[in-house]
Parts: sequence; structure tokens; C-alpha cells
Amino acid sequence: MEEVNSVVKMFSLCGFVLTMYGAIMDDRKEPEPSVEPSAETRTERVDLRLTPSAKRTLQRAAVASRKSMTEFVVDSALAAAFDMLADRRVFPVDDAQWAAFVAALDAPVADNPALRALLARRPAWER
Repeated sequence: MEEVNSVVKMFSLCGFVLTMYGAIMDDRKEPEPSVEPSAETRTERVDLRLTPSAKRTLQRAAVASRKSMTEFVVDSALAAAFDMLADRRVFPVDDAQWAAFVAALDAPVADNPALRALLARRPAWER
């Protein structure tokens, strides 16, 4: 367990948070979505039905950002998607919350007779 604590501390000191998905940057603020062009070929389509005013608004915004309509819509949609998904993957915590989290992980497991009985039962799909 000491080895795990030293790894967690090293990541924490370097500005990273270790999650079950890997290490992520911990800068204590919302990450900026990164929508970078990839080498992957675009083969998929998404068709949208818009009102004329919505289309004009998107076109004006695309021109203002010096992007094509497709680039603007894809970049905006991906940024919104990354923000939505980040709320479900990244949980920013302050130092006190982090210490409490690590303490809970390090604490011995409490005996739970009900859980032990449930796990000892034969699963319904094997009956």
C-alpha cells in the first residue's frame, strides 16, 4: 500500500490526478476542450433539420470564426460533447477532499454480513 501511496503522491505533486482511466491533468479549473484535426478520414454523416433563422445564425457564427459551416458545427458540437462527458469523468476536488478520499481508500474494509451473504448466493442465471 505504501508503494501505491507514493505513486499517488508523485502524480499529485506533478499536477496530475490518477483515475481508473489513467492520469489526467489537475489544474483545478475546467479544462478547455481540445478539438484538433485528426488524420482520420471523415466518413460519417450527420443530417440536421434547422429553421432558416437557426441556419443563418450558424452561418454568421462560422464566418465570424473564419471557419466553414461544417468546421464550425463539428467543432462546436465536439466542444459541447467533451464538456458534457468531462462532467462524468473528472471530479475536481480540493486538498481536503483529496485527503479524505485517499484516507477512505486506505481504510480497512468493514465487514458487511448482508453483502457477504448476497455474494455467497448462487446467481439467478445459474439456477
